[in-house]
Amino acid sequence: MNVDHMQATRDLIAHHHDRFTMNVWAVGADGAPIRPVDLANECGSAGCIAGWAVAAAGEVVDPLVAAARACALLGLDPWQGHDLFIPDGNSVWARDGHPAAFGHIEVRDITAKDAIDMLDRIISGEIQLQRHTVPQDVVTADGAAFEEARS
Repeated sequence: MNVDHMQATRDLIAHHHDRFTMNVWAVGADGAPIRPVDLANECGSAGCIAGWAVAAAGEVVDPLVAAARACALLGLDPWQGHDLFIPDGNSVWARDGHPAAFGHIEVRDITAKDAIDMLDRIISGEIQLQRHTVPQDVVTADGAAFEEARS
């Protein structure tokens, strides 16, 4: 894990807490998709953890590879990224994150405070993101997109 970039992402979310949303990776004040680098500007845009991770690097990426690029920047494998970015019933949010989850959580339920607390717990080592074992063909398909975004 890239602790420095995880901390930079956490700090950006804390600074722009009113513009955090897990519903989209990066969206402008008008609701239209934006470049994640614009998140750090005072333009009313909003984003999720992956969007803020890319913004913390000052990069512009295609939305189709944004999560993969965020994983690369944060030093996460694709499965750890899914664990953090996709708050489903098997994710870190349901296991260790949101007090009301009880095995199920909706993206709209995750606040900036929740994200900051989760990132703090991951940075401190209190919580470990899960790595998953999957069939080789799935690893190859996702791994190809993941490797493309890493470069």
